[in-house]
Amino acid sequence: MLPSRPVIFISAVSKELHSTRDLVAKTLLAMGYEPKWQDIAPTETGDLRAVLRKWVDESHAVLQIVGHRYGAAPKEPDPTFGPVSYTQYEALYAHAKGKKVWYIIIDEHHPTDPADPEPEDLKNLQAAYRLQVKAHHGLYHSSDAALSTENIVLRLRDDLAKLRRRGRQFATLILALLSLAIGGIVWNIFRQEKTTGDVATVKEQETRQTQELKLLRQAQADMRQMLESSIKGGSEEKLLQDYDAALRFIAARRGLSMAAFQSWLEQNATLALDDPSLSLKDKILAMQEAGQFIQARDFAIANADRLAAERQESKREEIELRIEASNSEITLGHYPAALEQSIKALQLADQKQDFPTWGKAKQQMGRALIVTGAYQAALALYEELVPLLEKSIGPEHPDTLFCRTGVAHALNFQRKYAEAEMQYRAVFAIQERVLGSEHQVTLEARYNLVGVQYGRSIKHSEAEAEYRAVLAILQRVLGLEHPTTLKARSTVATTLDSQGKYAEAEAEKCAVLAIQERVLGPEHPDTLGSRMSVASSLWYQGKHAEAEAKCRAVLAIQKRVLGSEHPDTLRSRMGVAGALPAQGKHADAEAEYRMVSAILQRALGPEHPETLSSRMGIANALYSQGKHAEAEAEHRAVLAIRERVLGTEHPETLSSCHNLSLTLEKLGQKEEALVLARRALAVRNKMLGENHSDSQDAKRQVEWLERE
Repeated sequence: MLPSRPVIFISAVSKELHSTRDLVAKTLLAMGYEPKWQDIAPTETGDLRAVLRKWVDESHAVLQIVGHRYGAAPKEPDPTFGPVSYTQYEALYAHAKGKKVWYIIIDEHHPTDPADPEPEDLKNLQAAYRLQVKAHHGLYHSSDAALSTENIVLRLRDDLAKLRRRGRQFATLILALLSLAIGGIVWNIFRQEKTTGDVATVKEQETRQTQELKLLRQAQADMRQMLESSIKGGSEEKLLQDYDAALRFIAARRGLSMAAFQSWLEQNATLALDDPSLSLKDKILAMQEAGQFIQARDFAIANADRLAAERQESKREEIELRIEASNSEITLGHYPAALEQSIKALQLADQKQDFPTWGKAKQQMGRALIVTGAYQAALALYEELVPLLEKSIGPEHPDTLFCRTGVAHALNFQRKYAEAEMQYRAVFAIQERVLGSEHQVTLEARYNLVGVQYGRSIKHSEAEAEYRAVLAILQRVLGLEHPTTLKARSTVATTLDSQGKYAEAEAEKCAVLAIQERVLGPEHPDTLGSRMSVASSLWYQGKHAEAEAKCRAVLAIQKRVLGSEHPDTLRSRMGVAGALPAQGKHADAEAEYRMVSAILQRALGPEHPETLSSRMGIANALYSQGKHAEAEAEHRAVLAIRERVLGTEHPETLSSCHNLSLTLEKLGQKEEALVLARRALAVRNKMLGENHSDSQDAKRQVEWLERE
């Protein structure tokens, strides 16, 4: 089955252009495409053309880097293309199959990999091929440096984005384009071709137009039947095969080459937005499929507002548009706007009159509540919706499982780990059985399950191993720069922090951040989260001023993008407050912690772990200012709740033990202080090992108290 990311076959002579090919591959990955290539390694009797045909057939397009080396070649001339090298064959075969082919012709100044010189006759053959590419193919670019090559690939972004339309929604878009052709576009083109000749000439042109339109109508009917049959009952792979077959069929009907016909379709794709036979939702889905989320959002909201103004009796279409607008806003990282659109959708929906549409609106509302941090409200919504969906569409339907995952998320974000694990485990078991172990949805469920299993333990090395196992599959299945893959990689880095490997964690986080800034944008919530994570690694390494500066920079963006009370914004404020004490700003830290704590108690509840973390910050700031009695009261209150909510061996509970021990020592209550210090040391040694920094801190505290 073809992957969801469009596959670009990179054609190049490996001995000369291995490094350049790697650069192009990394650039394509960053743009959301799947690069593939075949290293030439023929045996004495082997012929690679069958292998190359398979690789080109499975790709959406070919990008050929044309150097000065001819490379390996078949022993006999190719029956179709004559004497060609394997690399030349890749592009020639792709053209013959109607695939899009781009060429990057490198000149003598472009860096290449060292290799033994080729015979003069092969050099001449390659020189002739370079001239042929320039003479006969318009889609070529010249490059004299690695940076120039990278920029050429980046400039292909719009052209490459058209390949994303090769999914289910683009099949619908193609049908709409054919309707446009029949309804007026082709006719207008033909009218423009008319001359002011005599009556006989005009009649001849009109006859030709009539015949052409008749062929188009028949081709459209045949193509619609082929595609709709695939959409209803076939796999994605079969759909793509039928899609290609249908395009070849109609191109032949029109007497065009595949390249010319695809070019015509692409040039007129935007005109489908005016086609009345294509629903507004399908147009939005086609835009989303092409990665045009801003356009999809704007189109959805504009048409939803128009429908609202028209006061139509049926609200289903407006609800669908609001839902898709909300989805686009979430993809763009505009969470409050996503919530606003989902609220409008749900207000319009009627459970009794149209349960499926109401259920979709309700589901979207839950998703928007989760991303905006309203976890308790999301939990209540999902717990109401899941039983209704199980009864209506079944317990294994994707919508039902999505909502059960929403229940688990809401529980997990509130640190109700045992309940969340039950939900994650049940969903994972169903998805693994129904979808398979390497389906994206199954992998995300496994990732969630690993997170909740280790979220309440100190088994950080085991967690790292589990996350790395999931990450390896995600990288292979989704690609190195898919958002889900990057989140998993970030989580691996967090487990390194937990093991005291701060420099290693920082390097990994910076690598992820660089990709996210390029792929998602500098203000996307995932990108901002990674910037905060980098700041935490700096703090662990004692770079407190640098950590504070990074936290404040992220905080300014989050207040504007997410709002001042979003959980991510509040975590950044906690990060700022956490960086202040090490710089001697204890009163400032206390004030910041108190402001954040007040919001958290109202938004998340008094026993939420993040609320307790803010109270721990207050207690530590009081301790540092010599207010030991006030610090003791706060530490005792937090410890009691953590023991009950998180358990006696949770890392945060042990931190409370350690900090309360330090405070009691200052108050002269050394006996109780020693009991707490020994408790923290014993558990940390068992869970983290004696060499971990937290274990060493506990050891020093015990030794100090035992000496006194």
